[in-house]
Amino acid sequence: MTEPTYRGVEGDEELAELARVLNEGFGLSGDEELRRDWIADQPQEELRQVRARRTRGAGDEMVATLTRIPMGHYLGGRPVTSVGIAAVAVPALRRGEGHARRLMRAALEEAREEGFALSTLYASTYRLYRSVGFERAGTAAVLQVTPERLQGIEPLEDADDTRVLELTPDGEADARALYESYAPRHDGYAVRSSEGLWWRATFPRQIRSEGALVLEGDRPTGYARWIRT
Repeated sequence: MTEPTYRGVEGDEELAELARVLNEGFGLSGDEELRRDWIADQPQEELRQVRARRTRGAGDEMVATLTRIPMGHYLGGRPVTSVGIAAVAVPALRRGEGHARRLMRAALEEAREEGFALSTLYASTYRLYRSVGFERAGTAAVLQVTPERLQGIEPLEDADDTRVLELTPDGEADARALYESYAPRHDGYAVRSSEGLWWRATFPRQIRSEGALVLEGDRPTGYARWIRT
């Protein structure tokens, strides 16, 4: 029997197959076109898969997939290279065969050969990722608020010439500059070294964020982003 193989995703047929695997792997009921739109926004050279022989019929099929995100994290005030892992999925009928573990091990070996010092991800399950060497690190917080809870909050006083403006595309350069001055002083913050990483910050969950920019006089001193769900 042919051994499963780890490699990139090539051609329109495999990209369509990837859309189906993501829909099934994440239990999504939406149109596969939505998955194709998401795939189209990813660097094609960073898509990975494991292919194995079909359980029925001839040929092979995609049995596990992930997306690599070359990036970095600030540690001790210095950037440390890292490869992020996202969109790990296995079709329902191929689970329990060890393909996800095979995929992750191959991806980590590839990253090590390329010289990455770290690998990071948001774990949906601890058992799989701990089995290949990941451990918990850092924190992630999600704050949710309903508009009704905002009623009665006093607006910011302008006594110190402080203003809060809508974060428009014209203010994105100021927001990026604020992040770049803040992040190196806090361990674990991402090194947003590409437009793709900034896109992920601007469109979390593939939803365009809204935001506010804080000015003291004419000097930007803070910003915030949020999404409506």
